[in-house]
Amino acid sequence: MIMNISVLILADQQEQATELTNLLKNIPYISTIKVSTNPVEALNHFLSEKIDLVFFDMETAEINGLELLASFQFPPTIVISSRPAFAIACFDNNSVIDFIEKPMKMLRLMRALNRATKYISMNTITNDYVYLKTGSKTKNFKIDSIQYIEADGIYCKVWMNNGSFSHVNDNITEMENKLRHTRLIRLHKSFIFNLNHINTFNSRNIWIGDKQFSLGVTYRSKLGNILNINSFE
Repeated sequence: MIMNISVLILADQQEQATELTNLLKNIPYISTIKVSTNPVEALNHFLSEKIDLVFFDMETAEINGLELLASFQFPPTIVISSRPAFAIACFDNNSVIDFIEKPMKMLRLMRALNRATKYISMNTITNDYVYLKTGSKTKNFKIDSIQYIEADGIYCKVWMNNGSFSHVNDNITEMENKLRHTRLIRLHKSFIFNLNHINTFNSRNIWIGDKQFSLGVTYRSKLGNILNINSFE
């Protein structure tokens, strides 16, 4: 499963956007949810940051939704509308990967997300290494060999499975962005962990080897969901 997906919701009503946001917060592989009720603002998001997936409410008022889809190269997009007649026209657009008719149900949303993640995965270039700046030099790190990453002020420590670490010039948020779509997941405000190296966990802590780490309060349910566990003992 591809991880750390960034989502933008484009809807003309904040209430509709909030309802969808609350549903998407339960999806463990979605790391960022942004909301825009203004199409022009949404286009600025596409230009200034990385958006993996768009949910587009076709009833958006300021600009006709079909015209907007045709006039700009959207990221992969799931269209939501109460007008099923829009579906055929939407699928003529290469950006649209699914169409959900309102009222939307959770099961239908999950089917659309499964389709979207497969599409994103197939079109994502993945490497087994990452280049990071360490002082004045740039170093190659094999991703599978990274156990965890620890915030260290405006920098980070990258801990490897041989017990060594390197100081890198990025802060923890910059590291999170660079490691999108990998198995390295932020589960604490100060730590990013490699899921492949977590050998034990409970509702509050994880263990990598013999090292114990606390889970951030807002991240506790995320780990369980990622590992397909609905509740902790």
